[in-house]
Amino acid sequence: MPTSTVIPARKGAAYVKAGQTGNVINTHSIQVVDNWAFSTANLKEFMSMEHTNLQSLQITPKVGN
Repeated sequence: MPTSTVIPARKGAAYVKAGQTGNVINTHSIQVVDNWAFSTANLKEFMSMEHTNLQSLQITPKVGN
């Protein structure tokens, strides 16, 4: 069974490791939650919705983006 991690508003935390999945639920409002993922092997390799949207010119990423 998955465990839950509560991350306070305006704070950050690492909550999943490679190969794991997680759900992000905004319990305070309907505002979008900023979500970043970093490669532990190379911190210059990362994913963020802000950068993904700008690069792909789409709101929802597609396979291959």
